[in-house]
Amino acid sequence: MSSELAAVLVFVVLACLVGGIALWGLAYRYKTRAAAGLTSKRVTVVCEHCDNTLDVAVTALTPLRGSDVALAVRAAPHVRGLPLFEYICPHCGAAHCFARYGRRIEWVGVNLWDAQMKSAHCHECHGPLARPQWKPGTYDGRLTEAPELPDRLGLVCKHCKAICCLSCCRQVTRRRFPEGEYLCPRCARPPMNQVFHP
Repeated sequence: MSSELAAVLVFVVLACLVGGIALWGLAYRYKTRAAAGLTSKRVTVVCEHCDNTLDVAVTALTPLRGSDVALAVRAAPHVRGLPLFEYICPHCGAAHCFARYGRRIEWVGVNLWDAQMKSAHCHECHGPLARPQWKPGTYDGRLTEAPELPDRLGLVCKHCKAICCLSCCRQVTRRRFPEGEYLCPRCARPPMNQVFHP
């Protein structure tokens, strides 16, 4: 009876020891990932441009720097001061922005800092753009000579490549420049004077 009791005690001690080591390993792994700000290995989002589901590994996220951060914060002010990351959709090339909230990585938006998708919609207000009635290049840099400038006319920024309607450009410029010279609503740099032809 005493040998059976001793065997049971040895088994219990070994089970507790193995269980303790396993729990310590799991706790160490979680602590290491938490110290890096990662409590999940993957983030799943649906791309708004191509409707494909993206299963993004957190290690595949690239930190945002410089003017890209400023443009992302301009589009989504609630992420000011947070570490920001980008992921390029492998299907359509859209640039997805992620922010780290404490130990969570969450999706913020798509193409916040870069007009990577050329579409017939304003990158600022998302309204449809008007088709110009003249050939490409005819009035680029000389908008005052154009016969008609509809509010929905698209203009292309030579700096950030954003495509925005004339109405948004006029709103951000607010008569600080002569007629025909506009600021980009996305990066706030002039001149916004190249006409977009869908």
